[in-house]
Amino acid sequence: ERNRRREFEERGAQSAGEVALGLLSENYIANVHLHHGAIGAASGVIGVQVMRTDFEKFGEETLIPGSQTDNLGVYAFEQIDRGRWQFSAGARLDYRELRNDDDDDLGLLAGEQSWTAVTGNFGVLYRVAEPVALVANFGRGFRAPSSFELFSNGVHEGTARFEIGNPDLKEETSFNTDLALRIQSRALQAEVGVFANLIDNYINPRPTGQFDDESGLQIFDIVQGNASLVGVEAALEYHASRQLHLLGGVDFTRGQNTTTDQPLAFVAPVRVNGGVRWEGRSGRTVMAPTLSLKAEYNAKQGRLDPDDFAPDAYTLVHAGAGVAMMAGANVIRLDLQVRNLFDERYRSFLSRYKLFADDPGRNVVVRMSTTF
Repeated sequence: ERNRRREFEERGAQSAGEVALGLLSENYIANVHLHHGAIGAASGVIGVQVMRTDFEKFGEETLIPGSQTDNLGVYAFEQIDRGRWQFSAGARLDYRELRNDDDDDLGLLAGEQSWTAVTGNFGVLYRVAEPVALVANFGRGFRAPSSFELFSNGVHEGTARFEIGNPDLKEETSFNTDLALRIQSRALQAEVGVFANLIDNYINPRPTGQFDDESGLQIFDIVQGNASLVGVEAALEYHASRQLHLLGGVDFTRGQNTTTDQPLAFVAPVRVNGGVRWEGRSGRTVMAPTLSLKAEYNAKQGRLDPDDFAPDAYTLVHAGAGVAMMAGANVIRLDLQVRNLFDERYRSFLSRYKLFADDPGRNVVVRMSTTF
């Protein structure tokens, strides 16, 4: 995979070849895995993943240094079915090595960092009685800091922020737990779950409340501390009839920086959604017609980092329609989607541009698809 980005500050700069900021990354990925048959009551997969990333910068400005990153992962996953019980377990060993180049603009000398971690997950499902089941998962996670988090010092156009990295960052480790009640029947699919994620050395961009004079963008420090994320998720789909289907859901997450005892930045507020979908009967020329109407309510975030900003609450309505038709021996599917049907003016709390730009207004998408 090759990704080459060029940013130009003035009109005509592209034709003149005057690149303000250039980033070139090349990724090489190899995966080898083996699915094994039943060994006793267990079945699963073992595998190896290797990834290499070469990063090069060019242009007048510097955001991060050139670097080379190597990743090696070895993993295994097993599953056992025992009547009403289903057990699953996985483990993974990761090694990551990052080498950065000299960079006079950033005041960096060539260096090397490496991280090693063992992670895993254990899950259990118990079928209480058809169609009800209880699900529980317990896991340990790991994430090494990226070169942007370690070394950035400038405007990051992809996030619309002026970011200042921290070369002393440690790796993140986490322990996560989730519990859920699941119902799967012909008329109803529903799930209600709670989760908790406790993170050591959580890496996150924190708004400073200051702005860069040249770009006008807010300055963010990449900081680290312990954190907790707890929340509730619920979703359902009720098939009132063969043609009429009702959908709904709600999710809420509470994020806390337990080192500073302040709310975490960039944690979504409460969201509630609901909708209806109609699926018509197929005829000779028209097949699988559908109509849908959905609404989503996003609350105003009341738990803020002291230097963060919360846009007002908003409600969006989306509509859709679709139909399939025969074209010779092939089936052609036509779909129309209208997002933000009433052209609501809003700003998402998670938007990187919420300080100075609205999110998209009415958006119409027409899609045609077929099979060969």
